[in-house]
Amino acid sequence: MSGTLSGLTFRENETAGYFPGQHLTSRLSAIRKILPLPLEQISNPDPVAEAALSQKILAATDSLAVVQLAHILTSRELDLVFPLLAAAGPVKRPSPLSSRLTLIIRERACPSLYTSGWLTFQKYFPCQPVAQALTLLCKILEIKQQTRSDLIVQLVSPDSRHFVRRLLRRASEQEMTLYLLMQQYQIHANMPLGAELIAQSFLNGDVSLYQDSQQLFAKALQQASADTQTALLHHFLNLSGLPPNVYNRYCQEIYRQYGDPKSGHSIWSQLKSQDCQVFHEWVLAATIGSHCRRQPDKARLFQRYAHNILQIEHWDAQTILIHFPDFIIADNREYPLLALYYDQDEIEGHPFELATSEFSPNPADPAIPHRQIEDAIRRSDRQGVIGLPFDAEGIRMTLVFLDLCLLKKSRGGLKWLKRRRESIDLP
Repeated sequence: MSGTLSGLTFRENETAGYFPGQHLTSRLSAIRKILPLPLEQISNPDPVAEAALSQKILAATDSLAVVQLAHILTSRELDLVFPLLAAAGPVKRPSPLSSRLTLIIRERACPSLYTSGWLTFQKYFPCQPVAQALTLLCKILEIKQQTRSDLIVQLVSPDSRHFVRRLLRRASEQEMTLYLLMQQYQIHANMPLGAELIAQSFLNGDVSLYQDSQQLFAKALQQASADTQTALLHHFLNLSGLPPNVYNRYCQEIYRQYGDPKSGHSIWSQLKSQDCQVFHEWVLAATIGSHCRRQPDKARLFQRYAHNILQIEHWDAQTILIHFPDFIIADNREYPLLALYYDQDEIEGHPFELATSEFSPNPADPAIPHRQIEDAIRRSDRQGVIGLPFDAEGIRMTLVFLDLCLLKKSRGGLKWLKRRRESIDLP
């Protein structure tokens, strides 16, 4: 049953282009433009309003006039003081505007001005003029006993040298987790201060920090400079002691942002080849694990050779091609007990002999003619197309065959392979 709105049914209003709540939404939008929240005003500054306030302050004839002006500024104008200070210039050469803005901050010190100043400090970190003015504001609020439980000066003064490092140390001394620190002191992860804080905490923290902070880690990678991103990735990829499930979650975040090291993202060229290889092997192992999720024994066997795999290519939704230096293995989920090995010479152009312009078989189809693995092992011959069994008995022979293919042909290696072949009772 339809209701009515201004004499029209909901359905009629919808047909006419009006929807329930549309007027309320537009009114709220108009109000927010007139009275934005501090975070909205800092994030989306109004250059016209800032220019008007700047002219009004500079028009004051002397310090007394600035003080008088300070006490008649509206709350919206007061919220513009710290952003103007951030843009006024460096601390070594204070401009007339920055000196007057500092005077206004001193005269109008109040908790709401702290909110604006703290947000500006986070956005323009490490802007020294803002840091000094915010520290002054905090001291005045403490003298006036207008302190708040989340006043940052209770941990570290904003104008302190090595602010982030000292902040992390004080939080650690108070047994405060990174999440709690950011929540209690309203530190925004998508601003420069928050990004630097997260990055430094991961670079200097121990393994316990990584237990449930992968989203913060991802934000740090998004916000940090290229050098810091490189340092974060290097530090993570060389950590020891992370539980596998935690390690996987972080690797997933890294993969979403940068892909595989062989994909060409510029960040990988900044890392050591060893770091790239570690992550490349994780990508391969994750791909194999996803493909073989119903066959853990097969997944473990392929993952055993991750350091030898060049790439994994998806032939279709069910089939992968695992590229090794001298051969390719085609595996299809629909044929769980058999994969097909192709010698590299067999895969020039279209990879399969039976393929024609009218006929393109699945490369892992058991119907493709192939040799038995027993014959390949007996002859130590890995040429052509060979079937790799993955039933309970055959998986041991597949393991021996792949060792035969990949083990360096040293004297000791050949003797070892001979013993492995002799351990299998071949017909």
